[in-house]
Amino acid sequence: MLSIAKYVTRQSVSVRHALALVSGNVVQAGVGFLSNLVLVRYIAPAEFGRYAITAAVVCLVFSICSLRIGLLVIRAKDDDFTADTQSFFFSAIVYENIVGTLASVLFVFAFGLLNEWAVWMVLITSINQYSSNVKSFFERGMPYRRLAFIETVTYLVGHLLAVALVILGSGEITLYIRDLTLAVLGVLGLYLAGGATWFKLRWIRFREWRHLLRQSRGNWLDQAMEGLFGRLVVLLAGWVGGEKGAGIYFQAQRLAGVPHQLLTPVVSRLSLNWFSRETDFDTRRRKRSLLLVYMSAPLVVGALLAVALSDWLVPVLFGKQWSEVAAVLVMMAGAMVFMSLFEILKVYCYAASRGRALFFARLAEFGGLLMPFFAFFTEFPVNVSMLALGYSLAYAFGFLTLMFLLGRNENTAGSMT
Repeated sequence: MLSIAKYVTRQSVSVRHALALVSGNVVQAGVGFLSNLVLVRYIAPAEFGRYAITAAVVCLVFSICSLRIGLLVIRAKDDDFTADTQSFFFSAIVYENIVGTLASVLFVFAFGLLNEWAVWMVLITSINQYSSNVKSFFERGMPYRRLAFIETVTYLVGHLLAVALVILGSGEITLYIRDLTLAVLGVLGLYLAGGATWFKLRWIRFREWRHLLRQSRGNWLDQAMEGLFGRLVVLLAGWVGGEKGAGIYFQAQRLAGVPHQLLTPVVSRLSLNWFSRETDFDTRRRKRSLLLVYMSAPLVVGALLAVALSDWLVPVLFGKQWSEVAAVLVMMAGAMVFMSLFEILKVYCYAASRGRALFFARLAEFGGLLMPFFAFFTEFPVNVSMLALGYSLAYAFGFLTLMFLLGRNENTAGSMT
């Protein structure tokens, strides 16, 4: 009887966590969407494209330099999470962030990309990288109501400021001021909520770095590939369509990502805690399957609505200068369905130490993304719409590959028991 009571209590707490995060994300998605409707009226596609390309270059360097220590913090068992361990992780986060910042500056300088926009983006990314890693100490206790409140207020203030600035005529720099405001307010809000953890810095010896690398290499490789994938998409859009094409692609990708943004609290953050804390293999696999089933329906509905309404809705919302976004968005319908489903499997792999399967799924993603570029060997032109089709194929291939590999491994494990 007691075990049943504990189970019911645990499930009700999980539901409250999910509702808190999802409701916060709904507000954030709404605010971001409405804010963007104002920004696109004042900022040209080419200016959005330049912003997206700058962010892609800087974030790519940070993604390579980061060991994803925040994931190790969340996954650490309570008995092993001593004061010395916490100080070690925190020190590694600080040193890693310094290396990422310096590497980003050197990279943009070496390739002749160092300008005022790149400096803004390096500062923004550095703050965000530090904040997201440090937040993991706080998130271990799953205080998702407070986190949802902090993140929602931060989002609201940052986007309202951006709307005011762009109406007053600040132009392209509004995008960078908005991102910097969101980064700074995120750290401030975390501090006010008692989540901006600070530990005494300690020197980390070479053998400790080597041990940390062994612990995180699976996550590092996957998220480095994920970072490369996300930045490569934008850079390819700039290559085939110029800054205007990158801007068109950026807005279509933003619209296609709205369903995933709404579901991210469940499919990424909560599921990582759920899967990591569950020690029974069959129970963890059952939770994964149920999550995939529950998430599929809203994703399919969202994709169908996007296909049906894009030609009419995009010009109404964004204006005629953005009408090309509609065709690109239709090609991203597959990504709208498979992005969140792939995220669930990815998080499951983190918790279940299935890095090998995830690696091959990432390769399948790159294969899907690059498929339209085989058209270069024919007379068929490659444009941002074709790149969007590759984006959809990437997530579909990645999801199907990961499902196949996980299923094969689990069937093999079952037959051996």
